[in-house]
Amino acid sequence: MKKTKYPFKIYLLILTITTSIFFSSCSFNQEKQIDTSPLPDSVSEIDYADTNITDNNENIISEDKNKSTEQTDNIPTEDTKNTNPLLSESVDMEVKDYKNYLTSVQSAVKNNSLKLKIRTLDYTEKYLDISTNDLISYNNNISSLNVKASYIDNIAIINIDFSYASPTENNNAELTPSTDAINISSLSEYKTQINNALNDFSTKLTLNINNFDINTYKTDVVTSLWYATPLRYSGGININASYSTLSNNSSQAIMTLTIDYLDYNSNTISADTLRTWKSTSESKSSSIINSIIKSGMSDYDKSLAIHDYIINNTTYSESGQESHTDYGVLVKGFAVCEGYASAFYRLCKLAGLDCKIITGTTSDGGAHAWNQVLISGTWYYVDTTWDDPVGGNLRYDYFLTETSPHNAEETFQ
Repeated sequence: MKKTKYPFKIYLLILTITTSIFFSSCSFNQEKQIDTSPLPDSVSEIDYADTNITDNNENIISEDKNKSTEQTDNIPTEDTKNTNPLLSESVDMEVKDYKNYLTSVQSAVKNNSLKLKIRTLDYTEKYLDISTNDLISYNNNISSLNVKASYIDNIAIINIDFSYASPTENNNAELTPSTDAINISSLSEYKTQINNALNDFSTKLTLNINNFDINTYKTDVVTSLWYATPLRYSGGININASYSTLSNNSSQAIMTLTIDYLDYNSNTISADTLRTWKSTSESKSSSIINSIIKSGMSDYDKSLAIHDYIINNTTYSESGQESHTDYGVLVKGFAVCEGYASAFYRLCKLAGLDCKIITGTTSDGGAHAWNQVLISGTWYYVDTTWDDPVGGNLRYDYFLTETSPHNAEETFQ
């Protein structure tokens, strides 16, 4: 058969068309491979962040996810609801913050509720810090409450049990106070009776109060007056208060204060022990002043004699509760700085010198106590503790200085 000859241009056209079809086919196959291949690493990281997946080191990969978590910490997720049993437990109410919690408790007390069960998603230990003093203005008969919390993270169930004293019922026009009740009608009289009780280390004080107001006759008044006393002897006090009012006359009340005195380790110390320390110190200080203070002495000479007596007759020691008191210096012969300052204060007062106890910190931040004394109309500083040498002769480096040797914070006079 005779072959047909085609012009060269026709051969070139066929070759071009064939080549174009071939490369189109290759391009199509390449696109199919891209669609079905694994995603690049950068795309995978975005997916991890969206689904909260962690890497092998258990670190959250996405920084934005961490920010989102911080903003929604107190909002229970579906997973939390399924795993935290506190969210499914039956409660009386649910509160969003401490303010709502306190309002709910106050309302329960007004209604003489015996129990209250609250859930909060914002729990801190502050929720446990509630006492009858916070609630007595809402119900004078509340006597105690017991607060317990079960919590997981910030989610908590708080159970509160309330107890109430039987209200005082009296149809007479006046209350019949107990035989040891003291009648008062003002805050100043209240403070006077508390000061008298503290000075005698009384453990119980009963007051018949006219014009009674719970917001005026507070127990923190007792604490403030105790703290302001220069010669305290005890390291602290605990106070409990109870009130009885007429059901038809809430402006008249009988208030009973019970006071426990604490040593410097926060253990209860008997009132008899404190009375002994105080009376013995008073007797001993009178004897000392009669011995070292002579007629015609100047204020300077008196302060010098007291300074020297304390240092020559005292050893610095932290042993015993007495070391914090003038009793430790004047009777036992040992003390810490508080005892030194208290003894200097007592002896100066007895010698007719105006004196103060100063408390604050030393240059290295340690708590310390020293004195100020008025000499010929000018106040000077005295630190008998730091003038007492560990060995050798007594010093006068801290005797009657014009500037305070330490950082003063509080003054007791």
